Amino acid sequence: MSESAPLSHLSFLQRLMIRLVGPTLAFAFRTNFQKFLGIPLSGWVKWLPIWFIPFVLIGRFSVNWIWVLLGLFILLQAGYWLAQRIGYSRFVADPKASNFQTKTIPEGEKILLRATGLFSLAQREERVFLRPSEFWQVPLGERVIMVKAPNELFLYQFFEDESVKTVKSGWLVFGRTPLPSLAITFCVSWGPAFDENPSFYYVGDGPDKPPCQNRTVYLTFEDESSLSLVAGCLTGAIGG
Repeated sequence: MSESAPLSHLSFLQRLMIRLVGPTLAFAFRTNFQKFLGIPLSGWVKWLPIWFIPFVLIGRFSVNWIWVLLGLFILLQAGYWLAQRIGYSRFVADPKASNFQTKTIPEGEKILLRATGLFSLAQREERVFLRPSEFWQVPLGERVIMVKAPNELFLYQFFEDESVKTVKSGWLVFGRTPLPSLAITFCVSWGPAFDENPSFYYVGDGPDKPPCQNRTVYLTFEDESSLSLVAGCLTGAIGG
């Protein structure tokens, strides 16, 4: 999917958001995780306006410059906080996306992608961002994502029949070019939040069945054919 294709589908304000917010979020992400002299680059950037205040005083510049620098300092603090809070990216749905046709991935075939969001194991969960991942379908129909976490361990997400609620196509806004992505909302009932529940096998929807929670993760692809294949496979899980 080319860079100009998604922009033509969106309003002027949405295109402007992609052009401005994408590079800003990428800058915040990279400076937060790169270090200089043992300190994240974001720390140097956020305090840079304060370092200029002594030069303003020594040079006897207008006091208005101090207020400008203080305002810039507050703006940088708020900007980094907001970027971290939203996960350094924003998903923009494609308003012209059509419904996906149900598809089945051949046995043994794995689709390469990058995963963003919260992924859980029985007693551990981790929030990942654009991590290398693999998607496949087991013979009995269950869909699986394997995510390579930053600590070199693996996280898994299993999509069972009726667990997938929605599959939306769009773009993850990060960097100069929006990334072709899927937003998958599904029902999760395992992980640290459910660790207090004893491990039983539940039949039907009895009163003792643990409550599930809706969660959204984002899958980013290098090509549209892989996106369409995974979307069709997950669409097949909606409603069983």
